[in-house]
Amino acid sequence: MSKTESPAQRFVIRGALNLDSAAAHWLRWLNEGRSATLIDLGECSDIDSTGLACLRCMQASAQRTGRVLTWSHLPERLQSLCSAHRVELPGDPRSVS
Repeated sequence: MSKTESPAQRFVIRGALNLDSAAAHWLRWLNEGRSATLIDLGECSDIDSTGLACLRCMQASAQRTGRVLTWSHLPERLQSLCSAHRVELPGDPRSVS
């Protein structure tokens, strides 16, 4: 986390973000992600197309409140999914410190 970034601005996805867990992550986003500007996927163990859709919903939610949401620590699987679905990757695919 950078010196100017507060914990509330970083929303960390832990564990899988897939068909089985996307709804729980979405509910957590609604409760805890109100001020987030960065989604940290460094602890994401698995992701599928449902997870990608969940991330895009989080991005749209942030945009509606005037926030630009970026993603960090993108798993290779997410990069492949984005490429396959022709979805632009927000943020840098390299690790953000």
